Amino acid sequence: KIALNWKLYGQAIGKCVASGDELYLLAQLVYKEGDGPSYVAVANVILNRINSSKFPNTVEGVVYQKSQFSTSNFKTPSSAAKEAVTAVFVNGQTVLPSNVYYFRTASSWSGHEQYGKIGGNYFYY
Repeated sequence: KIALNWKLYGQAIGKCVASGDELYLLAQLVYKEGDGPSYVAVANVILNRINSSKFPNTVEGVVYQKSQFSTSNFKTPSSAAKEAVTAVFVNGQTVLPSNVYYFRTASSWSGHEQYGKIGGNYFYY
């Protein structure tokens, strides 16, 4: 387990530099959008988007991009969600190819090739 004071920490992974507040925002989103087994993969999708020219290049830009994620009523993230964000954004432990940009709970999605299922989410190119 990693003890990290995110308020004092900023880390660059790829083209992404995340502040402590941004890491917390990411953990809130991961907690809301994922389930325990998929937390790391959900965080990985966000990192992939930040590092892609197809999406905004900031944490907040990706998190709050219109019609992409459910961002209302964020709650305090679980320790597992925080650990997933730490794994991806601090330690660089990715689990998806860099061109996997989407996930959802449905097993098919017209126009998108499925990468695979992790936890309760299916991940797509």
